[in-house]
Amino acid sequence: VRSRLVPYNLENPTFAEGVRNHHLVTRPDGTPAGPTFEPVLAANVDFTHPGAVDWWQGKAEKVLKQYKFAGWMEDFGESVRDDDRFAAGKTGRVMASLHPLFYHKIVYEAAHRANPDAVRFARSGAPG
Repeated sequence: VRSRLVPYNLENPTFAEGVRNHHLVTRPDGTPAGPTFEPVLAANVDFTHPGAVDWWQGKAEKVLKQYKFAGWMEDFGESVRDDDRFAAGKTGRVMASLHPLFYHKIVYEAAHRANPDAVRFARSGAPG
């Protein structure tokens, strides 16, 4: 079984919850911002929003415990455009390299609580 975790949501109830609670990165016009390679609307989780951190970690921990994952690949995180907007008041130009780092740190914390022995393979196009 191969599992993969990505730091964005596709349109579904979790996506709607993220929009409703302002947990997602936005475009300058306020619409959700995310990778453009998906065939449907997608949006990055805004890890500069404290509520979004707790929300995403809760979702990750629930899945990890429910399915008893021992390892997975954490993919993407670098799909941030220069004019994307973050809750911290920063643009994508500033956050493009920080977003994947926040993503992997936040997932590490959730994973360690769910399964301290879990093995993660992180792949993001960012410094590190």
